Amino acid sequence: MASFEFDIEKLMAGNIAQLRLEREYFSSLTSHRGEIGRLNETHLVRMLRRYLPPKFGIGTGFIVSGGEKADQSAQCDIVIYDAINNAPFYYSEAWQVYPVEMVYGVIEVKTRIDTTELADAFEKCARIRALCRTPEGKPNKRYLRPVTPKPKQSAEHQSYSSGVPPRFFVFGYEGPSAEGLSRTFANLTQTMDGAHIHGICVLDEGSGLFLQHLAYRAVRDRVSPISANGFWRFLMEMPLALNSLVPGRPLKLDVDTVTTWGEAQAGSAEVGSGIFFYRPQVFDAVDLEHYNRARGESC
Repeated sequence: MASFEFDIEKLMAGNIAQLRLEREYFSSLTSHRGEIGRLNETHLVRMLRRYLPPKFGIGTGFIVSGGEKADQSAQCDIVIYDAINNAPFYYSEAWQVYPVEMVYGVIEVKTRIDTTELADAFEKCARIRALCRTPEGKPNKRYLRPVTPKPKQSAEHQSYSSGVPPRFFVFGYEGPSAEGLSRTFANLTQTMDGAHIHGICVLDEGSGLFLQHLAYRAVRDRVSPISANGFWRFLMEMPLALNSLVPGRPLKLDVDTVTTWGEAQAGSAEVGSGIFFYRPQVFDAVDLEHYNRARGESC
């Protein structure tokens, strides 16, 4: 019987070759830049659907916020949203309107990345992040969390706030060299405040380039080193970045049931701590009262 060894690098090389072929072949059918851009988005969406778990819906359109910071984003190329517990405010085949509370992430797709296109992505990112905070800097996303039911009483929900913004990515079919991409990204990081790019991927002639902003760092230390296995980083690590957006909750653990380090690690707890960190699989329901402009009335 012949032996078989799965080659993940060959798989990723095939994915990259497919994206390049689709882009080069079908883009040659028209010279209309807008239609070429939309077609390139479609190719990437088809690839994402094969690798993102079903709980991540994929659409396009606008993101809105309620409360004190009632606003709307610019049109987003790709919106990754909660497809389990929430639904867009408006849905059509062309575009949708999403409350910011249900958005996991946004991907800006560029046919070719240069300084102008990357600056545009920075501006869109900053605007989306601003939706999540009030003018005073307080959390502006509102959810409803189920309260433990009491006997013979109807279900109740507790409203809570969050200010964590959606993850933001940039994908380019073409772009500068590794050195040029790093320099441009670093320069924009210094001059354009308010944006946090969780990943930028450019398909070069190899396996793609990838870099990102590092969280909780000074501006001069925010830019990560560039990675040469960029498409792998972009595609395969995206679920981890998206999942980190869902608020975690500390839960009490019966320490008597934790007897080994393996069991403790499986529960994300230290032996004897009594507390472990639990992250739900999806967002709680959006608090629709947050979007009701008539504050004294119910929806």
